[in-house]
Amino acid sequence: MTKVKEANQNLSRANDILSSMPDLQISIKLLEVDLLCTCGNFTEALSKLNQYEVYLTKQQNQVEAGGEVGGEKGEYDTKQFHHGTSERDIHKRQYNTIEEAQETISRMRLKGKDPNNSLIPYYNPQLGKYLIGNDINSGTSNTMQSNTLLQLQFIKSKLLVSLGQYEYALSEYEHMLENMEREVERQMNRALALQQQQQEKNNEATRSDEQKEMEMPTDTLPVIHGASALTGVGITKLLLHLREQEQHDTTSSSTDTTTNNGTSEIEDIIESIQTATEILLESRTDAIKSPMHTALAVDLGIAASISLTNLGITHALLPMGDKPSKTKKRAMKYWKKGIQTLDLILENAVTSTIIIPRHKFQMMESVRARLYCNIAYVLLGLDDNINIKDGNEKLDQGIDEKTLKEASDAAKKALDIYDELLNGSKMTRGADAGEDISDDQEVDIDKDTKEDTTTTSEEWEKILKDQASLPEEEYDPNKKSKEIPISTLWKSYHKAESARALGLVAQCYALAGAAVTAEGLFQSALDASSSYPIGQSLSSKDTNTGRGVSLSSPNLGLIARDVRLWYANLCNNWDKRKGDADRLREEARKIEDEGVLKDYVRIDGTGVKRSVSGLESSLWIFSPGDFDR
Repeated sequence: MTKVKEANQNLSRANDILSSMPDLQISIKLLEVDLLCTCGNFTEALSKLNQYEVYLTKQQNQVEAGGEVGGEKGEYDTKQFHHGTSERDIHKRQYNTIEEAQETISRMRLKGKDPNNSLIPYYNPQLGKYLIGNDINSGTSNTMQSNTLLQLQFIKSKLLVSLGQYEYALSEYEHMLENMEREVERQMNRALALQQQQQEKNNEATRSDEQKEMEMPTDTLPVIHGASALTGVGITKLLLHLREQEQHDTTSSSTDTTTNNGTSEIEDIIESIQTATEILLESRTDAIKSPMHTALAVDLGIAASISLTNLGITHALLPMGDKPSKTKKRAMKYWKKGIQTLDLILENAVTSTIIIPRHKFQMMESVRARLYCNIAYVLLGLDDNINIKDGNEKLDQGIDEKTLKEASDAAKKALDIYDELLNGSKMTRGADAGEDISDDQEVDIDKDTKEDTTTTSEEWEKILKDQASLPEEEYDPNKKSKEIPISTLWKSYHKAESARALGLVAQCYALAGAAVTAEGLFQSALDASSSYPIGQSLSSKDTNTGRGVSLSSPNLGLIARDVRLWYANLCNNWDKRKGDADRLREEARKIEDEGVLKDYVRIDGTGVKRSVSGLESSLWIFSPGDFDR
């Protein structure tokens, strides 16, 4: 933990240096939040985040009290929106009317100069002119702080979920939804006012659709914001319901009343996530038709695939009285649609010359791997073997050959994706080892979609034997690698996450009777799950390096727990391996009782531990900030 101590010391020095500049000093709180989350200290991170939130709220209240936004209530004069008073405005291009500014923004978007659709026209009362800027450079401090507070609320809600404070997190997401509904109403009123002004100047019938689009407000609430809040509401309700339902099942008998209430609650959960999914899919369909919104269409497509992942998991975990086989089919239907959505993004990129940034392509492939893992997971029926206390579970040999083959194909596809995320595209591995491809470079869609480069099982066995089982420190430091990772930003996360795919492939080998091969894969899965740079040590070899099971992500914690339980079940099939099975179960227990899952598998971080499905490791309560860099 030397690096953590050094980081804390640097933050302390920065805090002292900036003591005379409170606006900059308070920003250190966010760096402290990030470091605390990395170390798994969510409670203290939440405290620091609250301090920063209080500071920004006070600033926003002061701005509002100072009358930055004037006018009588109910009026919608365009000059009352986005006031700018910054001295930088003097050096910007100025426009006499809001229409001129909006037309310039439209031309810039057609040329791809506003990929995030963040530019807005605003009025500077001192100059008496309209200008173009975004929330940061337009001088609109009130709008900027409102957006920052919203982002903080998303982060705060995620921290509360990690702490098992599901009811508190739910209230935060519901509060965000209420605020967004009011904002949408305000924007609709403003749009009507702008439209009325245009009708007075021009004949509505003579203007083209392009002109009408230019005249619409450019600061509308992004669809992803609303979908993120809806997703947060649905998933927190899901997690709370699953944990409360288990408690109810073990403490009381069911009645018609509780059954009806439970059904209504389940329908409410599904409706929230399904509504978010439909909004994203419909918005993406509309966005892809407009040349100005092609970049937005990529974000909406990625968010839709994430939402389809969540929706499938919700149906898998909330059967509503259906037969297990029907539940699996419904869940896999949504997951396969998620894969199709990702494929469609690539197809559109090829046909419409959309450039997908490298970090967003990496997000797409990460989601794709999760979808394949989920399909393999339910086909193998792995939710039946997640009880740590029992030590006599054995592999379920009742899976037919066709189902096993389908599960194996899905698991290997996921493993192949992680191989490329960690080691780079197979198409580029023969490149000059001295070339440095930065994370900012774009992905060549044509190159990545021309041919099928799926790794065969024999190749995987060779790869795993030669490399995967070796710790990073044992590689030859003088040997230049030709492997270029798609993203260095999330490489540690993806390496730990790849343990799930390794474990699923191992499970398939075990069910096929290849126990020795399965054990080798399970060993690699254990190593991968314990490879996080700052993590919980479960064995003596991790103590000195600081590596271990992630302390910052419950998703990775569930994966590390599951691969140990699956491996333990394999050991139960062999003679004289009960000691190994018991050791693996003890490690899984440590992850749940002492590691990142300590609060996550309980309600409010206290009480009886719940039996949490490994499918939850694919849940993603996404937020708008996830699509930014």
